[in-house]
Order: sequence, then C-alpha cells, then structure tokens
Amino acid sequence: MKLIGLLVSIAGLSLTGCANSSYEGRYAWGDGWRLGRITAIGVGSDFQEKLAKNCNATLPADQRFAKVRLGGSGHGFWRTVPIQSDAPWRENDGLYINVLDCDAPLIPRLN
Repeated sequence: MKLIGLLVSIAGLSLTGCANSSYEGRYAWGDGWRLGRITAIGVGSDFQEKLAKNCNATLPADQRFAKVRLGGSGHGFWRTVPIQSDAPWRENDGLYINVLDCDAPLIPRLN
C-alpha cells in the first residue's frame, strides 16, 4: 500500500514539473518559448512570404529574416521571423524563440 502511495506521489510531481517547465529557469514553455535552430538567413520576398502569421507583414524591403526550425525529429516545424540588420545570427545557431510574440528577441542558447 505504501508503494502505491509513493508511485502516485512521484507521478503527481512529474506532472507538476511539466506544467511549470522552463529553459534555463527563465524562458517558460507556457509563455511561448521554444528551442530552435536557425536554418537560413536572408532578405527578400522568399522569406517575407513565409513570415510567421503573428508577425507584421509590412516590413521594409531590406528586412533580414531568420528561418528557425523548432521541435524534434519528425515533428518539427519552421518559423520565419524578422531579425535586426546588425544581429550576429548565423545558420545553425541554437536559440530560444517565442512563438506567441514575434516582437520578442531571439535568445542565444547557452549550450
């Protein structure tokens, strides 16, 4: 009987941990933060046409964009977001991206 109680407690704590998960203790899943990797950087209509739906589509013609791959193998998706012209991002850089707020900056991953 004590074993069942222990297992139920462990299961409960595991579920609680998932609900409050965050990256590096700052970037909470519930707030829209996800792990990503830059797959392409560029300018022009090819990037702007694939802009994330929650981003402003009326941007200058010379706006730079980053195409970011999110998710694991087989279940990934891409997001194209505007980046600053002087941003030091390069292809294959790991980052945190907020999928709910296009104005949120891309944050470099520490690992």
